[in-house]
Amino acid sequence: MTFRDAFPICGPQMTFIVFILMFTLTLVAHREATQEIRANECFAESQWSSDNTAHPEKRTLNCDKSESQHGSVYWKKGPKWVGNGRNLTIRVRGTPDAGNYTCWSSTTHELLSFRVVYITKKNEQGEIDEPILKKYPEKNAYFYCEANNYSGNFTCFWKVHSQNPNLKFWIGDENQMKSASGRVICDINSEKTNTEYSASCRRENPCSYTEEYEQIELSLHVCLTDVFVHEKHNRSFFIKDILKPDVSPCQVTRNGTLILLHPATWSTPVSYFGLTYQIKTVFNNNEEISEVDHSLLLQHGDIMTITKKLCRFSGYRCLIRSRDHYNSHSDWSNWSNCRYRIN
Repeated sequence: MTFRDAFPICGPQMTFIVFILMFTLTLVAHREATQEIRANECFAESQWSSDNTAHPEKRTLNCDKSESQHGSVYWKKGPKWVGNGRNLTIRVRGTPDAGNYTCWSSTTHELLSFRVVYITKKNEQGEIDEPILKKYPEKNAYFYCEANNYSGNFTCFWKVHSQNPNLKFWIGDENQMKSASGRVICDINSEKTNTEYSASCRRENPCSYTEEYEQIELSLHVCLTDVFVHEKHNRSFFIKDILKPDVSPCQVTRNGTLILLHPATWSTPVSYFGLTYQIKTVFNNNEEISEVDHSLLLQHGDIMTITKKLCRFSGYRCLIRSRDHYNSHSDWSNWSNCRYRIN
């Protein structure tokens, strides 16, 4: 039995109480906000075969206003009339069928509502044809997420092939609140690096000390609003599987003692949220990586020390990285270059 199993600090019962108290206040408000963002949008798929043919997909568009209040209604796509009646059934095969559909009063010719139809074009294998997003080869995914601790907060990243002012994104949990951990809320960050975007996400009711039993399910929607093209990407994961600690501050003394600190953002207490360390020594472009033996790692409060005699010699560089001790499938942190202490 591990320390984590023997001393659970909070359990499902406590989290469930929080869930009940916050459910009514948070779920409705967030659901309404989500619907407001996407209420007028409709998504369709067309799968094309090698002979350049595709079966159209049916979609029914609804006019928000009733005919009893406004009389009969008609629909237009751009300047062109496309049908009469409150419900309009369209067949979406290609980009010419996508676009902005508007509902009008037949008596006053007043604009009553609109629907924006986006299309996702797929190839024979069911994969998105000419995707807007650029795949991360090392992740084999179009977007990925990372957490630097167990708090329930994490960041997701994605790239586009080229910048476009007509790009629109939405990322979040499309399912209703279904567990004590609550829904996942994501906010797209305004800052971006070249063609890479990110979103800061959080669980509404996290409890870092309980075992995860239900995966987070995220969907990333990408739209080009000028040509009405849409693509959707999904990811499912546990927080423990996307952990990547921040770098650990590190110093080297004259006798080759490494002085380490846990990442400042890592979950505490560290005795519960353990980390495994590796040391890399580099000399003349040759490098060697060794895992830290915990029996040799001395701890003095927040400071840890271990002797690595090679690190004291001129010309040697020593670096250190860490990973969640309890999940060997999680990512290692970036390497931290251990700087030499003067005194």
